[in-house]
Amino acid sequence: MFEHISREQADLLTILKIKGSCSPGRLAFIQNVHKSAISNRLKKLLEKGFVEWDDSQIHRDKRSKRIKITRKGEEIIEELNSAIFKALRKLIDEADEEHLDSFIMIFTILKGKFKGDLSE
Repeated sequence: MFEHISREQADLLTILKIKGSCSPGRLAFIQNVHKSAISNRLKKLLEKGFVEWDDSQIHRDKRSKRIKITRKGEEIIEELNSAIFKALRKLIDEADEEHLDSFIMIFTILKGKFKGDLSE
């Protein structure tokens, strides 16, 4: 279903959905990669119509170009999240109590890590 989008591209879309428009440099910092990696990801996402350059009046300085997620990008993230939720739901429904406790612990740790990474 999601062969046309990489995990890194999906992560980038999720960041844009949560944080709003960002500069490529900020996205590189958040994803902890070189700016050239972000440029390649953005190029592919732009071609697919999942992101666009933010031309709003708030960002008049041309040196600080910002990118934002499009409605199409938001829809693909919603589909991806739904597919992940369904897969997790199936795992949870089939798990015993000991495994459920492990799932809860892992998801609690992940939640804390994601909140910390995206709030910087």
